[in-house]
This record gives sequence, C-alpha cells and structure tokens, in this order.
Amino acid sequence: VYGFLAYKGSLFFHAFNVVQEISPDNIALITPVFESWWSPGQWLFPALLNCLFGTRLGIASIWITLAALAGGFAGYYRVFRFYGFSSRIILISLLIIFSGSTLYYCFVVYQGGEVLEFGFFPWFLLYVIKIRQVTWRKLLVVTLLFLLCFTAKTTLLLYCSFVLLAQWIQMNKTTFRNPLRFPSRQLGLLLPALICVPLIWLLFLSKGPHPVVVGHFGFSPEAILVPLSSPLNSILSIQQYINRGELAFVRFFPAANANLFSYVLYLLVFVMLLWFLGQIRRNKKIDPNYKIQFFILYGGLLTFFLLAYVFNANIDLSSRHFKLMGYLLVPGLVYVLEEKFRPSGVNAFLVLVCVISLLDIFYLKRKWARGRDISIQYFYRNCEPPEVSDKLDRASYEKLITIERVAQTGKPLPAVFWVESTPDIGIDLKYPAICQAPSRNIHADVYRKSGVRLFVCVSKGTLSNNPGLLKWKFPDYADFALIDETDQYWFFMGK
Repeated sequence: VYGFLAYKGSLFFHAFNVVQEISPDNIALITPVFESWWSPGQWLFPALLNCLFGTRLGIASIWITLAALAGGFAGYYRVFRFYGFSSRIILISLLIIFSGSTLYYCFVVYQGGEVLEFGFFPWFLLYVIKIRQVTWRKLLVVTLLFLLCFTAKTTLLLYCSFVLLAQWIQMNKTTFRNPLRFPSRQLGLLLPALICVPLIWLLFLSKGPHPVVVGHFGFSPEAILVPLSSPLNSILSIQQYINRGELAFVRFFPAANANLFSYVLYLLVFVMLLWFLGQIRRNKKIDPNYKIQFFILYGGLLTFFLLAYVFNANIDLSSRHFKLMGYLLVPGLVYVLEEKFRPSGVNAFLVLVCVISLLDIFYLKRKWARGRDISIQYFYRNCEPPEVSDKLDRASYEKLITIERVAQTGKPLPAVFWVESTPDIGIDLKYPAICQAPSRNIHADVYRKSGVRLFVCVSKGTLSNNPGLLKWKFPDYADFALIDETDQYWFFMGK
C-alpha cells in the first residue's frame, strides 16, 4: 500500500518516491515526504507497466510477480547447477522452495520487495560466484546488479555485501593459511559494496524515515532463537507452523506457557540445523565454495540480526528476512538426507510435505479474500487484519469513487479527502487523502484553515456517537453540506 502511495505522490509532485503529507496547521498545505522506509522497486516496476500500457496496478503487480518468480527459479536452478548438484536434487529443491510460505504467500497478496528479491538475488549471486579474475568491466556489472537488488529490497544490501565477502574469501583461500600475509588478492571485488552502501545511505535511506538498527538494549528468547534457527525456519513454512502451533497450544493449556512452547520448537529446529550443518561441512562431495558462501551468509546475517534484535531495532521477527539464505541451503539438506536415509523414502516425505504446503495456498487465499472487495486498481480492498479493518462497504466505496470523479470534472480545483478508511483507499483517489494508518489516528488530529475543497467520508456510527466531530476536526470550515449517503456512510463537503 505505502509503496503505491509513493507512486501517487511521485505523479502529484513530479518528484521521485515521495508521499503526500497534509499539514494539520494548514489543510491546504501538501508537502512531499521522501519514502525511504522501503525500496522503490515494489511500486516502480508495476508503475512502469501502468505508465507505458495503462495496465491497472493490480494487474501489473500480477505480471511482475509472475516474472519475478520465473526469474528466481531460473536463477536458483543455475546457481545449484554451478555448485554441482544433480538435476533430481535441484528439482526437489525448487519444489521445496516453492512450497514455503515465505514464497507462496505472493500468490495470496502482492508482496512487492519480497518477490522481487527472489527474482533478482540469485542472478547477482550467480554472476559473483563465477568471477575468477576481477576487472573493471566486471566490477561495473556487479555494481549495477547491486543497485538493482537494492531497488527490490533494502535487506539485499546485506545479502549482496556478504556474497561479495564470501567470494573474496574463496578467491584468497590459500592466502588465509598464512597468518603473516594479508589476503589482498582481488580486494577490488569488495568495492561495489564499499561504494554502494554509503551512497544508498546518503542519497536514499537518510532522506526520510528508515528502520532504526539500534534502539534500547533488551531481548527475548525468541529474538535469539529465530535468527539462530533461520536457515531452517525460513523454508517449508516452519515458522508459520510454529506460530499456528502456539495458537493451538493456548486452546488447551494456559496462555502464559504459549511462548515457552514456541521457544522449545525453535530450539529443536536449531538443534536439527546444527546436525545438518555438521553433515554438510564434513561431506567432501559437496562443493567447498558452496559451503563458504552459505556459512558466510549465515554468519553475517546472524550477527546483524542478533545485534538488531538485542538492541530492539524496529525490525520484526519474521523468517522472511532469512529466506534467500534458507533457499541456498535446500539442496545441501536434500543431499545429506538422501545420503543418510533411503532416497525414495526421503523424496516421498518431502513431496508429501510440499503437497500439504501447496494446499495451504488455497486455504490462505480463501481466508484472505473472504469479506474483501476488489478495488478499481484490481487489489483486494482493506489490507488490514480483520480486528482493525474499516467498515467501508462496497456501496460506500463506489459512491466515494464517483464523488471524486465528479470533483475532477470541468476545471478541477485543489481538494482533499478525509476518509474513515484504511490507507489502501488512497491508491484509488487521485486527490490527496487523509486515511487511518498505524502511525496516525485520524479521529484525534485537528486540521486548521480552509483554503481547499474538503470532502469527508465518515461512517454513520462514528458521527452519530460524536455529532460535533467534523466541526471540531475542521474548525475553520463554516459548514458541512451533505452531498450523498449510503446505508453505512455519509458524504459531506466543507464550505
């Protein structure tokens, strides 16, 4: 939602990646605020289809998702082939990757950067691991791919940097055996990261609100166990099943013990991971460069996220942050399982798990779509969870869109919409809109002055409980004329 609001703001201000901010001190004052919280690719690629071909944003997002999925699977196939895994192991690995909720959730909703990073990252990885001699031309290509990965997701700044570090270590393996020599060979391979990361911070991340890596000190067991077990809990929907198990646990046991239940499960996953990693490390048939690449990725991401969680950074504990690393581990896991157990039994078990996971797609899709309408941009309306969702029904939504279109006829004057609804409604309105958001309580803010047309969409329940709401919120408007209504909402225009 917020990415596409940046697209709307970019068109409104003719400036890149900005959202509209309406000032409470002057409702007619609309200023651009740079959207640095998310990488721009989530809206930029669908917006290109929208601008070039007039494709609705929802349809464009579907095409982008399918293209990213195809590119990602092709990329991982090439990476796994490069490391010498057989076609059968690769096929099973790709099926496992597809069957994880960290990937297949893109069939439920448009995830923007989550699916784009899947499409871009394996190609960056493939290009880097094929480098044997550093040249300026190769450094230029790596730099461009590094920047492309950033447009997909900010997390790829970490992934791409650690990939370069791992490849540099791999190219200097013999030098590392001599503690008296600095491994300077091919040191230039690190230049793309050393140049791009500071530039991206200076030109993008620092220009607006951004994730804070260091907050106050303090942590929970989950903040430690999630990154420790991340290579496993990020595949095959393991974290999702742990969360569901916790919900089932509280139905039969005291809720106070629910966290302990999930901690035990994460610990078991971590113990299994240690066994797998030990087997992979000792297995002489698995490409040593594959091991270096994975262990550097795991160590780097583990260090970063442990520090971030310990200092209470505003980063959630979702396994999606680790999924690309988990995908890289999959063929190694399959290889170890087939060596330790009967291959036919392993394959049958993995296929069964994948089928169960794939059936979950249909369950989640039906659950998500239930009670939601499709917007004019072909998105499901109201992206918030049911407990905080708005009550803007289909009839009221269509009435709101009609009122805005009428307001644009003739020589349209500046206007602002105040809508008692969730932020996704702002995508469908061409005019700036004030909507409910996690960081804003639209019922609490007061907007001064009156130098712009004001349209208000408010539920009858809200206004019946607080008849003086509009006059209190917009004290400089003399009156509010009722211009339309539905069973659930009233529509006013400020005078």
